[in-house]
Amino acid sequence: MKVEIDQSGKVEQTNKNTILCLSNDNWDAIIIKAKTKRQLQEIFRRHGQIRNFIIFTFSSLLAILIKRNLHLGKITIDQEYFGKEKIIMNKAVEDVWNTARYYKTNLRMGAYIVALKRMLM
Repeated sequence: MKVEIDQSGKVEQTNKNTILCLSNDNWDAIIIKAKTKRQLQEIFRRHGQIRNFIIFTFSSLLAILIKRNLHLGKITIDQEYFGKEKIIMNKAVEDVWNTARYYKTNLRMGAYIVALKRMLM
């Protein structure tokens, strides 16, 4: 089954909430409040990583949606950040890996990561 992910309210628009929505036969969504985005942005700024704020925040939201919907097939992400797709995919897979590694054996995790990459490509 093909699933699409779309974003409403870009991450960099810190005066608006951001919603990441997964849709097809089933749907799921995650929201990050504008206030939370401003707090995250300040943390990135304090650590000299302001350029990573948008990509890391978006990919983390994406990872949460993927973790909640692992049973789905191929995922298509709307092109919100042109030229950054590979970075977003790798960061999302890394986030899922870091969470899931506590629950699965290393052998299973190898297959798990391969499956995630196939979903996102």
